[in-house]
Amino acid sequence: MYVKIKDFILSKRGAAVGVAAALVTTLVVGSFHYDEFLTGGKDAATPDVDAAEVEVVDTEAPVLTLNDNIIYTSDVTTVNGAVIASYEDESAVELTIDKYVKISDPTEVNDETKQGFVAQLSQATDQALLDELAAVETATAADIAPHEVAPAVDATTDATGTEAAAEATGEATAADATAEASGEEAATPEMTPANEGIYTAVLTATDANGNFSARPILVVYDVTAPVIAHDTSDEKRVVEDIAATPEVTVGESQITDTVDGIIAPDRATVDVAEKVEDAESENTDSKKSAEDVGIHVFTVNITVADRAGNTAVLTYDLSLYDQSTYSSASASGNASSGGSSGSSGSNKSSSSGSNVNKSSGSNAGEIGTATAGESSCDAPPAAEPANIYKYCPTSINGTVLYCSNEATPGQVKDGIYIGGSRVLTTSSGSWDSVQVCDPTVIQGDFYYQGSNYCYLMAYLGCATYDCTANEVGLAVSNNLWSWTKVGRAIGAAHDGFWGVGQPSLISYNGNIILFYTSGTASCTTTYARQLLSTNLDSILLSDAARITVPGDFVSNADFAFSGNTLYMTCDTHPFPSGSLNFISGVQSVYSGTWDGTLSGLSSIGWSKVAAIGGETTGHKRNHNGCFVRDGYGGLSSREIYVSVADEVGNWSANLYTYRFMRVAF
Repeated sequence: MYVKIKDFILSKRGAAVGVAAALVTTLVVGSFHYDEFLTGGKDAATPDVDAAEVEVVDTEAPVLTLNDNIIYTSDVTTVNGAVIASYEDESAVELTIDKYVKISDPTEVNDETKQGFVAQLSQATDQALLDELAAVETATAADIAPHEVAPAVDATTDATGTEAAAEATGEATAADATAEASGEEAATPEMTPANEGIYTAVLTATDANGNFSARPILVVYDVTAPVIAHDTSDEKRVVEDIAATPEVTVGESQITDTVDGIIAPDRATVDVAEKVEDAESENTDSKKSAEDVGIHVFTVNITVADRAGNTAVLTYDLSLYDQSTYSSASASGNASSGGSSGSSGSNKSSSSGSNVNKSSGSNAGEIGTATAGESSCDAPPAAEPANIYKYCPTSINGTVLYCSNEATPGQVKDGIYIGGSRVLTTSSGSWDSVQVCDPTVIQGDFYYQGSNYCYLMAYLGCATYDCTANEVGLAVSNNLWSWTKVGRAIGAAHDGFWGVGQPSLISYNGNIILFYTSGTASCTTTYARQLLSTNLDSILLSDAARITVPGDFVSNADFAFSGNTLYMTCDTHPFPSGSLNFISGVQSVYSGTWDGTLSGLSSIGWSKVAAIGGETTGHKRNHNGCFVRDGYGGLSSREIYVSVADEVGNWSANLYTYRFMRVAF
């Protein structure tokens, strides 16, 4: 603050000196008459002094302090800087947040990634702050802190301030020139972000007189609710006392969020309420009590809120079965773990709009396990043929497509299915006349023979019965259930070896990448090619880039991305011995930083982040995994579907143990 005296020259008289002293020590902002500061008002001691106007002007910016530099929000229009900032000033202060610059798409913000984001913080915001400095006509000091901006002052300010402003302007110009010389065009700051992601922003504290200070901060704009992983086997329990209220807990790794990653169980609230009417409705005589029919039903609500304030709710009915009433059903040997049909399957709902048919980690969410008696606590499900297999899943926006022989139980004839319904089969006399399997799907805008489609599938097809000459084909759809085949995209050499297959599609920044396994006489490995046109009347692919990891070769891989991180899940080699020595015992998960280019795939520094084996799934073989993905191949949660199998006899018997389950990594 400083004191400005209009039309008033300090007199050598004591009274006038006293006025100046009073003004300096009082520091009240505003315009006053000097006689208001004299005890008793104007007196005879200063008859020659007029009642001159004295103005006290505030020139100090608010003192702005950050107690954190990151804000989580699901609504950037209402984000409040007061949650992380405090300030000191003589007058009222307004906090504003603007100049958003996106530095990442939504990705998990943990200690490791947060460090990387913070490292980009000053780089992305310093230029905006320098621009703000350059906009100030004059400044109050030659050296201004890079993140504190002093306001313009009265025109009587001396030349020092002018030089400082010029210097600041010069710094901004130099910074612009440097960015231009390096070929890097600075991102244009946004007033309000258009879509979710990780942003740098400028938090500004402005007082009533226009003075302000600014600090760079991070804003995590997250509109996606967390996912509650749910073990469907918990929906039915055999107990000794059906009158007791059941205890329901949410375990570690059962709650995940696109940004927060794994959310601790204490972030969830669980409400269990009696639902007597459902228990009565399961009995033909509604007058009978729950004790009479041996069933007692409760409604379970699990609510989770992430740090951005998004909320997800999972609701299901939990049925308690009396041990004595239920024992005869269990003894029949018809019980099955995690069957795809069950009395509670249709009762799940979610306020977040996400698919809630989630399973947690251990033996949860298996699709119709063929081995009877694994879980004697389930109610008898609808019978499923024992001689079918289900494996090679792919996930898109909560829908799972997979490979099975459900239409031809007992025969080894692969088709592609959704929830037991076949959506793609073989074509007689064609390159895929014997098997179609290994689906992978992305969404986009695709054109084929005069029509537009919003989904693209790559799949493995073959016309041989000896697991050779596999090839990769494409198909298009507008609903995931009805597909039009486009044709063969990558052919086989027909040299007696495995060929190509096990595709995985992603659409990253508009570039469509097709990954696939190649098996030849010399090696088995994974390649990637870019689809060069979405007009599929002609399938145009780039040259191939090879995917490698330290200490192993890559096969049977699926891919997903989150920000500039690419994830890969694949087989682990060598395969274990035994009658299933041709499939993996452990599913590996890798991650690495990717620049988004096809050539960059060959130089990714992969790090193994998980190894999913029997200790996690309860099964000896773990293979043909896929990520839980959105429509473009983006990672929806830190989970994969992994195919599982067990050695139970000869090859055919082993094949019919193939199922898949969802686990966290």
